[in-house]
Amino acid sequence: MAIEESTAISKAIGSGPMERTGAELGRKADHIGERVSSNVRDKAHDLQERAGDVRTKLTDRVHGGRQRLETEVQARPMRTLLWAAGVAAVLGLMIGRRSRR
Repeated sequence: MAIEESTAISKAIGSGPMERTGAELGRKADHIGERVSSNVRDKAHDLQERAGDVRTKLTDRVHGGRQRLETEVQARPMRTLLWAAGVAAVLGLMIGRRSRR
């Protein structure tokens, strides 16, 4: 409904105290609705920004960990090989024990 139509309808109905009170309450409700909507939008925007920051921090840490692992493997290949063999042996024992049950 257009504003002109609602104005014409309200003039046709009358402009008594009940109508004025209803119009004031309607304006207040609209104002409160706009304020709530604005606050919700702001909170959602802040949440999106924080989520982006967390994602960036997590990505940086994962990338840093991968770089440290690459450096460790390149610097000490035998130590890395021994660790891998030890982990494989422990896993093999655990799986073997579980399959015997």
